[in-house]
Amino acid sequence: MHDDHNQPQSRRQNLQALNWPWYFTLEDQEANALPGPENLKVSWQTVSLPHDWAAQQLPNAELPHGCEQGFLDGRGVGWYRYHLCLPQPPAADLTYWLLFDGVYENSQVYINGKLQACHHYGYSPFQVQIGDCLQPGDNVIAVRVDRSSALADRWYSGAGIWRPVSLLIRPAGGLEREALDLHCNWQPRSDASLRLSTGQRFSPDCLWQLEVVDQSEQCVASGRAQAGQPISVPVACPRRWTATEPNLYTLRITLLHKDGDSARPLDQLTLRYGFTDFRFDSQQGFLVNGRPEKLKGVCLHQDMGCTGNAVTPSLLRQRLVLLKSLGCNAIRTSHQIPAASLLTLCDELGFYVLEEAFDKWASGSYGRFFEQDWDADLTAMLLRDRHHACVALWSVGNEVELQGSAVMLERLRRLSDRVRQLDHRPVTVALSPHYWNDQEEEVHGPEAILPLVARIADLVDVLGCNYQEPWYEAYRAQRPKQLILGTETYIYFRGSQQHFFSFDTRNPWLDVTAHSYVIGGFMWTGSDYLGESMGYPSKGWCGAITTTTNQLKPLAHLYRCYWQEQPHIHLTLADYTLPDEGTREHWGMPPFNDSWNFPGFNKIPLPYFIFTNCQQVRLRLNQYCWDLPTPGEFRDGVIKGFLPLEPGQVTVEGYNAGKLVCQHALKTEGPAVRLRLSLPPLFVSDKAAGMITATTDTVRQLQLSVWAEDDQENCCGREQREVSFTVTGPACLEGTDNGDLQDIRSYNQPSVRLKQGRAATVIRLLPGSRGLILVKATALGLEPAVLRLDPEAF
Repeated sequence: MHDDHNQPQSRRQNLQALNWPWYFTLEDQEANALPGPENLKVSWQTVSLPHDWAAQQLPNAELPHGCEQGFLDGRGVGWYRYHLCLPQPPAADLTYWLLFDGVYENSQVYINGKLQACHHYGYSPFQVQIGDCLQPGDNVIAVRVDRSSALADRWYSGAGIWRPVSLLIRPAGGLEREALDLHCNWQPRSDASLRLSTGQRFSPDCLWQLEVVDQSEQCVASGRAQAGQPISVPVACPRRWTATEPNLYTLRITLLHKDGDSARPLDQLTLRYGFTDFRFDSQQGFLVNGRPEKLKGVCLHQDMGCTGNAVTPSLLRQRLVLLKSLGCNAIRTSHQIPAASLLTLCDELGFYVLEEAFDKWASGSYGRFFEQDWDADLTAMLLRDRHHACVALWSVGNEVELQGSAVMLERLRRLSDRVRQLDHRPVTVALSPHYWNDQEEEVHGPEAILPLVARIADLVDVLGCNYQEPWYEAYRAQRPKQLILGTETYIYFRGSQQHFFSFDTRNPWLDVTAHSYVIGGFMWTGSDYLGESMGYPSKGWCGAITTTTNQLKPLAHLYRCYWQEQPHIHLTLADYTLPDEGTREHWGMPPFNDSWNFPGFNKIPLPYFIFTNCQQVRLRLNQYCWDLPTPGEFRDGVIKGFLPLEPGQVTVEGYNAGKLVCQHALKTEGPAVRLRLSLPPLFVSDKAAGMITATTDTVRQLQLSVWAEDDQENCCGREQREVSFTVTGPACLEGTDNGDLQDIRSYNQPSVRLKQGRAATVIRLLPGSRGLILVKATALGLEPAVLRLDPEAF
């Protein structure tokens, strides 16, 4: 790797994923950082990243802060080791960086026994320069993760290196991705001018070049300038990026050394880029490329059930594609800096993102680090993510302490100013319905609250409101140019003028559609999650439109009707025979169940709900038929009534202009006879965006769904048998899940009880392995299901 350093060499940035194999132990000894195997006196487990050691624990009813953490005990100190082999000594003209996307928490990074870096916040990315510590041959990367504090997030935190780690090798004095600043100026006739600048300084004999490459890999625009000087490149009529048409280009940025009349490349990196024009107009609202859009959004935490916070892009893609199928077009990263892969997927799939940095500032778990780290953590988020097409707004906090007081305003000013220094997109903060004055006393009533809201609005670009729909009109009347965003809304109920706790069934989404100045809403939440439990044995929060197993709940179909123009209709019933799942009441919904099978009941009137965006609806029960009231006759657009339970089939039909356009049926199913196993084709490469190369040392997770069915292929929604899984071939069983957050068994087992006839398993593909994967599901008395998978297909 030695070169003649008198002449500049042609180098390319190289990104190598370091996700397997790692060695892990919960035995905390100083010798764990040392390179020699003779120093290791503990037992080590081979793991791959991402890794969350808390997710596989048995729920512990006595765990301090157990409700917040889902009763899954992640406390302790964990050590990770990775052996990095360098065939030659590190080159003097290259720099070597370890990139950590997220380690929870209080991490220390050692290279060959030498402490190189410490990092606190579990959600912020950080980089460690390691070239000075590397040697030819074996190099030991050791990471100590201190999760011993009982104080953690208000939701499940997990524990460990639960995001990817990479080695970045780049030329000394080369291009720094975080220093690049891109800005698109729109010209007449839909032409664009892309401006590239940087704070870096380069040698006077260097040029840099910007090339815009389209989806067919053709260069459609380019420009050169003295390295470090701004480049402006005209781009004729680029295909614009939107959530419905997520058109992406590749930007190729090359550092060149002038050699007479020619130029030799010294360094190069690439970025994925979407040409889009976000504008926030006081009258028209949120404009995307000049057209008004609403943010049809959900809030999301990081965990995904049985994997905890160890989530690969392939697994995350399954969740996002499911939400996309409902018409969802926006994600709020609640309430932390997300994994880099989430932004990459949102670029590719088409989601607008409200990216949020923190939960409470000084009063929550981040209060341990706020004063010393907020600037570094916020800056890391902005520099990593500001080039993503999907990011529409930045949020600097959620439900922070002492809202409206002088203390809060001073902090908000600091954070908002920092965002504006680094990016042009709007800033908001998600406000709870509680406000305090300068004496740090909580105030009540509109006369006292409105002036405090105005003080906050002066410091942000969009007023972010959690559960404050009843006061939108008052906020707008006070500030006639103010844009409002429902940063957090109930999923089914709505607050009232008297109190934000209420059971008004007028859905909060209707407040978004009623006012042009309300640019969108983010329901709480898009998916069930671990933590924030209402009490043991519940491991988490179940008031969402999808389960931890990626199953749509009945209420999801209401949002499909709100969010999509394609005709849709769905029938569900309020089933009070279902067990209480422990939802917090105002964030919950009636116990909807898509079932027409109620053993032990006959002819009893059952309350039904019909979600539709059609003009007329007809209901058929066996040989009977009814024309129903139109959706517009109900203030929430949900048709409601009663229907006598009669075995057979009940069907709802949707009509537009007198023509049948959609229908949905529930059937009384027979006894279960077999299992069915399936895998949605919803996967994406784990290669990191924005770099030239990545190795195939990536880890992929696949979630498989299993259900019991009768001889007519109907899912048996009352079936609760135990299902066992076996995996052969180049994969391993990661965990099992049934979406029941009150199931107190460990996720780390090969069997699970069906809930409403369904369950899921997650398998992890072993890196670099070849051969057929065979997954088998069995249950006593049922025909087994077998699924064959080719790992090269994912």
